[in-house]
Amino acid sequence: MKGYHGKALQVDLNTGEIREVGIAEELLRSFVGGCGLAAVLLYKHLHKDLDPLSPEAPLAFATGVFTGFSPFSGRLAIGGRSPLTNLWGETTVGGFFAVELKRFGIDVLLVKGKAQKPVYLCLKEGKAELKDASDLWGKKVSEVSSLLKQKEGERVRLLCIGPAGERLVRFSSIMDENHRAAGRTGLGAVMGSKNLKAIVVQGKEGLPEVADQGRLKEVYSQTLDKISANPGRELWHTYGTLMYTTQGYELGDTPAKYFQEGVFPAFRISGEAMLDNYEVKNEGCALCPVICGHRVRGVKMEYESVAALGSNCGVFDLEGLLDAVEVCNEMGMDTISAGVTVGFAMYLTEKGVLKDGIRWGDSKAVVRLLEQIALREGIGDLWAEGTMRVAERLGVDPEEAAHVKGLEVPMHDPRAFSMQGLCYATGVRGACHMRSDYFTVDIAAAPIPELGVVPGDRFEESEQKVKMMVVHQNVKEVWNSGVICMLGMFDINDLCTFYGAITGIELKPQDVSNLGEKSYMLKRLLNLKLGMTKGHERLPKVVTMPLKKGGTRGFSPNLSKTLELYYRIRQLKEDGYPSEQKLEELGLKEFV
Repeated sequence: MKGYHGKALQVDLNTGEIREVGIAEELLRSFVGGCGLAAVLLYKHLHKDLDPLSPEAPLAFATGVFTGFSPFSGRLAIGGRSPLTNLWGETTVGGFFAVELKRFGIDVLLVKGKAQKPVYLCLKEGKAELKDASDLWGKKVSEVSSLLKQKEGERVRLLCIGPAGERLVRFSSIMDENHRAAGRTGLGAVMGSKNLKAIVVQGKEGLPEVADQGRLKEVYSQTLDKISANPGRELWHTYGTLMYTTQGYELGDTPAKYFQEGVFPAFRISGEAMLDNYEVKNEGCALCPVICGHRVRGVKMEYESVAALGSNCGVFDLEGLLDAVEVCNEMGMDTISAGVTVGFAMYLTEKGVLKDGIRWGDSKAVVRLLEQIALREGIGDLWAEGTMRVAERLGVDPEEAAHVKGLEVPMHDPRAFSMQGLCYATGVRGACHMRSDYFTVDIAAAPIPELGVVPGDRFEESEQKVKMMVVHQNVKEVWNSGVICMLGMFDINDLCTFYGAITGIELKPQDVSNLGEKSYMLKRLLNLKLGMTKGHERLPKVVTMPLKKGGTRGFSPNLSKTLELYYRIRQLKEDGYPSEQKLEELGLKEFV
């Protein structure tokens, strides 16, 4: 199929065997690439009794049909069973690795087994080779990047784990060379369990053929012109996601003190404060015409990191906040799960559950605890297990643990947007603000009017609102399979046009929703296979109890109502499985 190599590289770390295998065109056509393709390729290898940290647990690194061909196509998808949730785990990461992997001549890298000693996988000059990584084990992310570029050349691109992944911290990340994180669901621990420290790639074969090179060149140029004319481009370039701190505060969307408060000094940790007080450098990903990434005082910073380790922990000291994020970046930990877990420790300290705990706003204590977590030293060994397991071990009421299906709630408060709360409850990987990012619809940032998904009352919980959320959730499945950056100035019409130029197959917006629905339902079936029940689709009270002040004052989402509507609209049975009719319609009966 045009736009793909149609090949995967299988690596068995037990035996050292490396071989190429074909990918059926029907799978490429049905699941697009990225997260969807990873899920279907691993489906038969994942089962309820499989330990996600065992040698048998597979890990997939997948590019998509758009990778290397369109703006905002520099993201890579990674999938496997999550050691944090025990369900399907997927994550994406920006940078340059994805395009380079596709240029190496494969669409997907599949890894299983466990090496006898630390190794790294080198994909270079058309060859795949496992090399000794004993000298890299124990090193931080920047050290690994520097050493591997010295060994393999400055042009290589790489992914690695930090000390947290080596020690199987359940929310450890897979990091790129510039501290971009494949952060959520703890797949860094899966790499660590395999003694796989890093993957290095330098392409040689080049990108695959496309259906219409002339058309592709033309639409690429037109899209760049459209982006250049967009007044929002300069705003994204200047502030990136850091601009959302104050906007989120006004809406009651930025959590404070472990989701307990709605009023706090947001201006002290805002993007404006960072630009006023520090040298800020822009960093972009492959094929990005906006370049929205930022380093503040040399630290890679995003809104989620600022809120999770800042307002969520009562930390409004910029120096301390930067130090905390730097620990996560260098040790290789998801800043969202890390911040919520630390916030949980502060919450339990305030309640008297922890006698020698950690106080709100103590940034130095936050840094110390993060270091202990990354190394599993002292009390850090407990907190490295994540919020769900900490609550279980300490006998804390599950309603006080801010997670869904084991994944910590991100920095968009479910009280601020009722449909975002429904996204968390029904998300394929748990509480996730990117599957889908429905809040962007209600702030009029990324509606899909072609499919009737338009801004409205953010607290509304009508059947029509839930229908829009279902469509949006479907469409964003395709973004994560493409793999297209969800922050890019790239709409559904752009996606359809590029898909046609690349593959020769014409799509309409409704076709995109249909593709996404199949991907979503496949992952739902996979989660049910791995042990998910309808009871997992819930929001804990700690993130739904009405706040007395702030942008959501007095509001609590009615999840029981919206979930009932969701099940009806999606044609789900009481046990959470799709109806026979829906399975037949989507061609998924073989997966039940």
